Amino acid sequence: MTVLITLTTADANTGPFDLYANTGPGGSMVLFEDNVNKAALLPPGYLTIVPDGATIVRVQSIGDCTTYTDIVLTTIPPVACGATSSSGGAGIAERTFDLTPEGGVLIIGANAQGVPDKFEIIHNGIKKSTTGMTVANSGPFDNVYGTPPSNVVPISPAEENVDQFIGTSSNIAGGVIPTRNAAFAADNPTLSYIVAAPQQQLIWWNYTPLDYITAQQAILRITGPTGTAWNILRKCESTTTTSSSSTTSTSSTSSTTTTTTTLPMFFYDFSESNISVLEACADIAFTLQLSSINNPVNTGNVMLTVPGGVPFAGGGNWYRISSGAFVIQINGSGVIIAKTNC
Repeated sequence: MTVLITLTTADANTGPFDLYANTGPGGSMVLFEDNVNKAALLPPGYLTIVPDGATIVRVQSIGDCTTYTDIVLTTIPPVACGATSSSGGAGIAERTFDLTPEGGVLIIGANAQGVPDKFEIIHNGIKKSTTGMTVANSGPFDNVYGTPPSNVVPISPAEENVDQFIGTSSNIAGGVIPTRNAAFAADNPTLSYIVAAPQQQLIWWNYTPLDYITAQQAILRITGPTGTAWNILRKCESTTTTSSSSTTSTSSTSSTTTTTTTLPMFFYDFSESNISVLEACADIAFTLQLSSINNPVNTGNVMLTVPGGVPFAGGGNWYRISSGAFVIQINGSGVIIAKTNC
């Protein structure tokens, strides 16, 4: 997990420092980073990766002075769907977001207000999306401010000239912040969301089941100077469509309402098995990306895409959904022969 460690004061004869976490047997301290410069730990702080499960970080001086201080970690709960979160002031802040196993779209409405702030979605240590006065949601990224290991915080008004910092006092684009509504709609034609006041701009990340397997949470890192304030709204990404049908006769009346969830095609990867459904359930070594959209096949509430009219390699033609719990068998024409729960 990513933690911002800050020493409010440090005596002149302290440092450099080793960092420990209470993740050893019985809560004992285990070294996870050594020889950290004192200047890095002073405000605005040092952003680093702390072992999962840690509740205490020990900052141990290893110079002339060998004292230490134990810092109890405070955890901000993940921002839930439809929830908001507000600024803690200048510096670097982070908010976490739980992802879903089937993949999806993490959607955030950012409100930097006047003083420009930078918002970045990060997954498994990799920047995925950024705010910007002119740059796209996918970047390019600013790696000068708010980026480990230096974690430099801009001294105002430096941020007013950095494209990825949005705010009405920006010197870029006349301080007019683009909403990105059209760009979001182009990326996500099945979703309907338009950013509205007080949020000023959309930032989003389309993630897959494989991304979820890599890391189950994403981080929003916000960097701001002195005098800043901001807030965010996490938008619920699921959309549903409802259809109704009714029949009437002289003796009875019935109606049926069905609700289905629309999911983008590319969220599904398949692994092929040449032998049996049992192997298909277990085999993850060979992954086949079915990128053709010639012949969509509906298996209940999941839409699969297979190359129409092209025979599959392998004797059994068994395929599994890598993020799911069942196996389908499809013939060369894209017709489902069987579906088996794993």
